[in-house]
Amino acid sequence: MTDNDTTIIREGEVYTFRLLWRVVQRQLQNATAKPHGSISDLMAALTFAAFTVEAFVNFVGVQLYQEAWLSKYERKPTNKKIKLVLEKLNLAYKDIPEPVKKTLNMLKILRDDLAHGKPYLSLDNFNATKVRTSRENFYKLQFKAPLYEKLEKIGFEGSKKIIEDVNIFANFINAKANKEFPDLVLDEDNILSGALSRAVYVWPETETNI
Repeated sequence: MTDNDTTIIREGEVYTFRLLWRVVQRQLQNATAKPHGSISDLMAALTFAAFTVEAFVNFVGVQLYQEAWLSKYERKPTNKKIKLVLEKLNLAYKDIPEPVKKTLNMLKILRDDLAHGKPYLSLDNFNATKVRTSRENFYKLQFKAPLYEKLEKIGFEGSKKIIEDVNIFANFINAKANKEFPDLVLDEDNILSGALSRAVYVWPETETNI
């Protein structure tokens, strides 16, 4: 009896946007568990939330535009890629829920600030007497870059809202894509959560000679 060599074919896909989203969730959990000093966790969560948006848009874009997405559109700014996806779904940017649209715009600015950090110089004058007699004024002497102050202002609740809006955006796009192209995208209610990959295996028939 002779067994012929056989080849098993595996066709699979890794969902990068879900991997990034897990980082977002982990950092948000860290910020919840340890509020003191959580600004670093929130900074990481918001950065990866922005990465998640782009990765998800790329995922949908490839399904809708196929090879043209990788050759023509993949390097374009995220907001332009969002518009390309919406166009294919017979939607416009204005069709995105207004609060979510504002969040996407703010997240883009925040992501650019974090990704392209620049030195910051400042010259300020303080009244010495007031500083010595007031704890509040004394704290004003602490030097903080505008980016850090922006993150402090957003805070935990603001960061949580941004992350929720990213989830709403992804599910909004996925629901529309499922309606227009049911065979191309994932039919899931919460698109950012779930398995990190999928794979299909093809086992060829083996021939046995006796």
